[in-house]
Amino acid sequence: MKETPVTYEGDGRKVAYISGAITTNPKYEETFAQAEKYAGSLGYIVLNPAVLPKGMAHGKYLPINDAMIGVSDIVFLIPNWKESVGCAHEIITAKSLGKELREIPTSVFTDKTERGD
Repeated sequence: MKETPVTYEGDGRKVAYISGAITTNPKYEETFAQAEKYAGSLGYIVLNPAVLPKGMAHGKYLPINDAMIGVSDIVFLIPNWKESVGCAHEIITAKSLGKELREIPTSVFTDKTERGD
């Protein structure tokens, strides 16, 4: 695979943020890993909030996630996003910044509970 030179302008790929339920999904790490693989396969640099350190209060994550959304070109929604207060906040942020929103197909996920079924 040919390496793309990296400069201060980046390597030319667009940036994607993943939004989905974390608190209500006991398998969130696996779900987000599958979502990250999907978005990466489409050529995006992927910002995955599920890899942030655990243990902080919910309100501490929101400004970090908002910053990641701010530098993203698109927000990919895991199908279980409707279960999450955090996702509702992220969608409001994304819309206010004019970001594209796209739901990830349920077929990407291997477990029905991860898809939000």
